Amino acid sequence: MAYKGPQEVVGPASATDETLPRFDSTTGALVQGSAVTVDDSNVMGGITQLNVDNIRVDGNTIISTDTDGNINLTPDGSGSVVVSDIDVAAGEIDGTTVGANAASTGDFTAVVVDNLTIDGNTITSTDTNGDIVLTADGTGTISVTTAPIVPTGDRADSLGSATNSWDNVYADGLTFDDGTNILSSFLDRTTFTPVLEFGGDSVSLTYILQEGSYSRIGNFVFLQINLILNAKGSSTGNATITGIVLSTAANTEVVFPCRWNDIDLTGTSTVVNPIIASSDNVIQLQQGGDDVSFTNLTDGNFAVTGSQILLSGLYLTA
Repeated sequence: MAYKGPQEVVGPASATDETLPRFDSTTGALVQGSAVTVDDSNVMGGITQLNVDNIRVDGNTIISTDTDGNINLTPDGSGSVVVSDIDVAAGEIDGTTVGANAASTGDFTAVVVDNLTIDGNTITSTDTNGDIVLTADGTGTISVTTAPIVPTGDRADSLGSATNSWDNVYADGLTFDDGTNILSSFLDRTTFTPVLEFGGDSVSLTYILQEGSYSRIGNFVFLQINLILNAKGSSTGNATITGIVLSTAANTEVVFPCRWNDIDLTGTSTVVNPIIASSDNVIQLQQGGDDVSFTNLTDGNFAVTGSQILLSGLYLTA
């Protein structure tokens, strides 16, 4: 306080120990007591509000002495609270609630971080029947590494729903039941070019129609071939169809149902039997019938033009 010449500063008749005096009115000659105290250990108390431009804490702790009271850091207007570094419970948020159970009482509505590490095992939504949505930005993806995604119990949960199904599922294989039944492969209808050969060649052989396709579910292959010759060419020998992409499984021999036109069967043969031997991907064209041994068809059984082989059927592949 300032000393104003010889006049005497006038205060209350008695003083309270450790309280700070303050001027009473603006004369500079009267003082009065206050509730602000400074004890012998330089601990200040009794301040209900402190207005400063900046505050510096040389110690390590800001504590509320209001029982169960909160500590609020409230910026003005559109300002924000900026914390350059934060450490909760010595680096661990263990047994500590961050926010409240409802946004109206102080829960976080959004937390933006570069990375989030969870030492516990559960991410739980407290919104009744609320979804947990993981949304990547732009063309980003949500990746799960190393650990598998498992349901809460055996056959307890579904992927997708009756109204929201997955568009595509990309997998090396699908396992059913207890894991012993595996669907390891699926291939939608795929076209290929089958080739009719005589004695392993097809010199000057041309087609009116030359089509082939196959589909695969697990180890089952569905094969379709339709060949109509424009000219059978000059090659000679046993008739075969090559170009088959997937060979048959070991110890599996397959005979396909077949329709044919303009193929002259010899002897008492009445049917054409396309056959694939075990572990092969070449169709042998044979003729046979009831109590008739099968023999190979050759170029001599085919018309100069117009012969047709149309076959389709299932076989097992490796």
